[in-house]
Amino acid sequence: MRVCPECGSSELIKHDPVAVVQCSECGWVQAVSQTKVSFQANLPFYKWSIMGLAVLFFVMMTIQFMTWRDFSYDVAHLTVKRVLGTETLDDWIELGTICNSLQKSECALHAFQEVLKHEPNHMTALANLGINFAKLKRYSEAKSYFRVYFSLGGQGYDVMLWFARTVFDQEQPEEGLRWYYEAVKSNLKYDLATEELIEKLRLLKRYEEALGVIGAVTRGRIDTEKWSNLVFLVVKEMRAEPISQEVSFHIPSLDGEHFFVPVWLTQNSRMNFFTVNTNVKGMTLGEDFLSENLISIPKELKSVKIKTTEGEQQGYAFDFKQVQVGRVKIPNLEVKVCEACTAQLGDVLRRHFRLQYWNSHRTEFLTLTQSSSLLKDESQ
Repeated sequence: MRVCPECGSSELIKHDPVAVVQCSECGWVQAVSQTKVSFQANLPFYKWSIMGLAVLFFVMMTIQFMTWRDFSYDVAHLTVKRVLGTETLDDWIELGTICNSLQKSECALHAFQEVLKHEPNHMTALANLGINFAKLKRYSEAKSYFRVYFSLGGQGYDVMLWFARTVFDQEQPEEGLRWYYEAVKSNLKYDLATEELIEKLRLLKRYEEALGVIGAVTRGRIDTEKWSNLVFLVVKEMRAEPISQEVSFHIPSLDGEHFFVPVWLTQNSRMNFFTVNTNVKGMTLGEDFLSENLISIPKELKSVKIKTTEGEQQGYAFDFKQVQVGRVKIPNLEVKVCEACTAQLGDVLRRHFRLQYWNSHRTEFLTLTQSSSLLKDESQ
């Protein structure tokens, strides 16, 4: 109470010993305890208001945690800075990274677009905008950011993979495969890119090429269950596919030197990878290769001299009734074996295939083609 209710004077005197308030103008008197009645009357309202605010705060914090989980504090801090107008470039990058971690593409797009407002050629922002537009299947927008990223020298193999997915899904398989190869070559241990490349080649029924990728990545040694299972799957699909009149397939080289060709030495043997070296005469094998593949050696062997990278070696030769290179079956093929020899396809390839070496951007390829005319010449 600030004024006298009788005369309106503000000259109120409080007498503490008697706990009364007296007006110095008209003499009006009232006990101090009566001035607290209005507060006490409104006390339930104040209590419920405080409880309501507490519940609202709890609900908001619960929603914040459910939305942002372990990043709730970081996002709250960034939100405060945005309200105050003190956010920085690093704050937007941090928010975009958090959105990526939580698979929130729309949120990430907003954050990284803000980054570009500060720095138009920011490589991380360009890459993430391309990736998140691709995740939302907004391919035209994704491609525009990817192209700027690569034009500025971007080399991220994960970005290459997303660009490959974007292009392939827009029904541009050859361009998509090019970028799959770029991603694989940039990191040969990036199994996700390798497996997707093989999947796309299987989809296009390019089985020998798919096996060639496996050979290049594993250096011809299939010694893990994952790669063994994948080889089995590709071979199964290849054998189920009818053979056309002209068989032609590509073998990639991921190191620019070695081409790993899938070969079966007998009808029931497992597949093995042979490298290509047309300077070698015929076809060569190491002695340990025969034992590893449980191939029996004929009793009568022809002694021969074999040229290897370590010089001329003494070895022996014998014929295989039918060797299969990719889907092409070659009858009565002589194979030379020595201790220092490796599994190589030599000039025998030129007698049964047309060979064409070419490259697609940074990837080298060898195309092997056997036509009906070559088959006819071979039979004669």
